[in-house]
Amino acid sequence: MDYSEFEHHVKQADLQAESNFNRYKTKLRLFALLGYLVIFAMMIVVSSLIGGLAVLAFLSPAILLFLIKKKLIFILIPMIWIMARSLWVKIEAPKGYELSRDRFPELFKELDQLSKRLDSLKLHTVLLTPEMNAAVVQTPRLGVFGYHKNTLFLGLELMLALTPEQVRGVIAHDQRLEKTHVAKIRL
Repeated sequence: MDYSEFEHHVKQADLQAESNFNRYKTKLRLFALLGYLVIFAMMIVVSSLIGGLAVLAFLSPAILLFLIKKKLIFILIPMIWIMARSLWVKIEAPKGYELSRDRFPELFKELDQLSKRLDSLKLHTVLLTPEMNAAVVQTPRLGVFGYHKNTLFLGLELMLALTPEQVRGVIAHDQRLEKTHVAKIRL
């Protein structure tokens, strides 16, 4: 697939999402479920094969020698490990200077008030970065199974360039936008 084909598929997906978001979300869920079913089915088949071969090897030493000689046992066991690893996605934690509640109580008081007033995501970590940017990022703690950690990035240059009210508005925008985005996309 070249870039133009990829771009065409993305545009089609965008149109489907805009025309009927619930149908698009259902299709996305079913597609993700199909992927997990395939992986789990393969793991069950390979585990059953290993279990069956283990029973046969226990009953007959000749079969054990055959499995070792043909190196089948050394192929099947890593297959289980590879399939299990495919389910565990590690996402690197965001980097920056972590601001603590103890050292910056006024900032966290303001963030708590914004979260409460906007009914937005609960922030677990606030990082100070050198960029002219602010963003909220969700990092899954349990891979594909979720349990997200919400991190607010505050750019030092951004905070120096804007008034406190403007910074408050940017943070409110990012928190609210992220909650809306998560509510729409979460599977």
